[in-house]
Amino acid sequence: MLHFWIYFQLILFGEAFIKFKRNYEFRFISADHTGGTAYVDVTRMRFLGRERYANGTVELKYDFGDDRFSVSAESFSDPNGDGDYKQLPMFVPRQPICKAMESYWKYMEASLKYGENTDFPVHIRPCPIPKGIYYVKNVTAQTDELPAIMPRGFLKGVATLYDKDKVAGTVEVVVQIYDIQHLFQIKFKRDYEFRFISGNYSEGASTYIDLSRIRLLGRERYVNGTVELKCDFGDDRFSVSAESFLDSNGDGNYKQLPMFVPRQPICKALESSWKYAEGSLKYGVNTNLPIQNHPCPIPKGIYYVKNASPQADDWPVIVPRGFLKAVGTFYNNSKIAFIVEVVIQIYDSF
Repeated sequence: MLHFWIYFQLILFGEAFIKFKRNYEFRFISADHTGGTAYVDVTRMRFLGRERYANGTVELKYDFGDDRFSVSAESFSDPNGDGDYKQLPMFVPRQPICKAMESYWKYMEASLKYGENTDFPVHIRPCPIPKGIYYVKNVTAQTDELPAIMPRGFLKGVATLYDKDKVAGTVEVVVQIYDIQHLFQIKFKRDYEFRFISGNYSEGASTYIDLSRIRLLGRERYVNGTVELKCDFGDDRFSVSAESFLDSNGDGNYKQLPMFVPRQPICKALESSWKYAEGSLKYGVNTNLPIQNHPCPIPKGIYYVKNASPQADDWPVIVPRGFLKAVGTFYNNSKIAFIVEVVIQIYDSF
């Protein structure tokens, strides 16, 4: 069952998208695993025919319960089919295995039916998940609970299974998403813009950073002012995590999105995510922050920003419209140092 659960981690971000009529299909392409067969044996799984129906058996060699086992997942996209996968900012943070299955099972209900195409007891979602050999027959992914809009191309999900604190193995599943009438990639053009709306920070932030002289100016909400970093921000001391929320109607009713940035050292986080900001901040053009060489630690000092606005150069082609709120939590060793909240508006291009 692990193969199917992993696949659906690829589309968890779908709850953020507006409801339209679906115009895509998808099919399984491949599945690989590491760690041998000590915990799960998927060597008898096959994807058959043009439709790539899943057939075969999966053997679970332990009872998989929350007291011992946990999982996490990452996702990657290859829109061009050339094998150049880029990591997506959608994670499933590590969590107990039964909790994960319970949270995300709705994405699998249309695909797996107990007594019809599997004998895995999906109808009761047992915990622990009992050991045994389970069959799947002519299973294909169904779109019943999936978002209306999905990027075309190849999506790869990589899930890691943990036995307490030890990595027990990984499973990698690749699916192809294609137009409902044509099995080829469709190129999409970005048809949105976005602008900053507000920024807030928690009490205690002034010990580490001074944002009080930042302003959002004009209809375009350009960022202007100075930021003072009051200490060197290095991986030996500081880390950061982030959550995201969407208010699609502009009524202040934010719903949490299934996109997380799990807590990680601050320099690593900036290095991984900087491509999304490169179009907005240019050293020597609209800031003196030494971003061009990604220094670590990030040196203390006073830095200016001038008429900075978010650019969509490296953003996904399809994003939800509305108000997107990002909440970043900064840690000083194991203690929360401060929290920063930023809201941007995403709207159709004119």
